[in-house]
Amino acid sequence: MTFDGADVRQVLALDYVSDSQINVVAAAADCTQTVVSSFTGGEFWQAYPEQIGSATYIQPTDQNTVRVEGTNITAPCTVREVQSVTQTVVVLCSDGSVQVRSSAGAWAPVDVTRALAMASTGPSSLILAVSEPTCSGVLIRSIDVSSSASTDLSCLAADQANATIDLVSSSVFYWSGADFFTSKTGGASWSSAG
Repeated sequence: MTFDGADVRQVLALDYVSDSQINVVAAAADCTQTVVSSFTGGEFWQAYPEQIGSATYIQPTDQNTVRVEGTNITAPCTVREVQSVTQTVVVLCSDGSVQVRSSAGAWAPVDVTRALAMASTGPSSLILAVSEPTCSGVLIRSIDVSSSASTDLSCLAADQANATIDLVSSSVFYWSGADFFTSKTGGASWSSAG
């Protein structure tokens, strides 16, 4: 796939900023990383290779390493997702656990298991899609990574496979395969959008 001349073979990170702006960290066939952005909802794309130094993503050649603002950081696990908020890095591990790294450089577990996807909602908070036996679908949970205090927001009747969750402004989006849902209540209630 080509984005404004950038040969994109792998999407390393996707940041849905608004309905019109989408930022993608991508790798080419030779694993060179770049940033491509659309300000037209995906219709047209522009490469911004100079922005790669401020991006956060999983290294394409080593899923145990995350790249945060130009620095490689060894993760405590095989990483499925990474978020960088203020001076805190949070990783979602392939086993469903979540780890947080402070500015001092130490990793610490967050009290959550079976996480499927996560998105940052503030300086130290996340919204998570969780596989929870008490919920037939996906449990939506908010958590403060500094204290591990959590709140179960809703049980969404949706597929768990390849789950993705994101926050744009005050709207939360969840999608998995053909399932696409939006929440204007911070994850407490949902509407099918697809």
